[in-house]
Amino acid sequence: MESFANRHEYLWHIIGSSEGDSCHQKFKEFFFRKHCMVADWAGRKTNPGDKIFVFDADVVPFRPQTPLDYWLEMSEDLIFYDRTWNNEIMAGNYMIRNVPRALAFLNEWAQYEYKRPPGFSSADNGAIHLHLAETLFRNSESDTTKTDLDICSLKYQNLTESVENLDPYFSYVGCTREIVPAGSYSIDDLSIRIAKKNTAWVMDGVYDSFDGH
Repeated sequence: MESFANRHEYLWHIIGSSEGDSCHQKFKEFFFRKHCMVADWAGRKTNPGDKIFVFDADVVPFRPQTPLDYWLEMSEDLIFYDRTWNNEIMAGNYMIRNVPRALAFLNEWAQYEYKRPPGFSSADNGAIHLHLAETLFRNSESDTTKTDLDICSLKYQNLTESVENLDPYFSYVGCTREIVPAGSYSIDDLSIRIAKKNTAWVMDGVYDSFDGH
């Protein structure tokens, strides 16, 4: 990823464990603390309106010769994408614009560390589905949508199985995806895009025989 950034002359920064002291105090689990640290760093080190692409360590560029211009030209404040191999929205890699509501979205997402159900919920990857649905549709004028959202929320709260039984987890994910499929959304002062499978700027390393070295 660093080579990709250098090739296209993008600023590349690895947020170290010594950064974001307040986030370390608030969140014990890295997967949630990460989003707090991204919001903290973006707020301190980038200019208002700047766009930041966040990457996990285990991904590779999907189109290494193609710059990020295509996604930079999109107007949304946040861009997520559908994972290739299942129905999940990917939590580890996303684009965020440095605007107050988008930074707040990340901090609200991190707060799901304290809302986790007792069973397997895939940490921040599970939480992003309900967080997106709640953010975009909790104030919907549609009673049906609100009812569907309540059902998904209950499914999340009732996740009690271990990772050995993923059926309840993917039932919950499927519930939220009925509410929030791939597409572009806008509410008040926040806009979000969820890109379709295989259309984002990165992919899981496993699909490129990535060995982690």
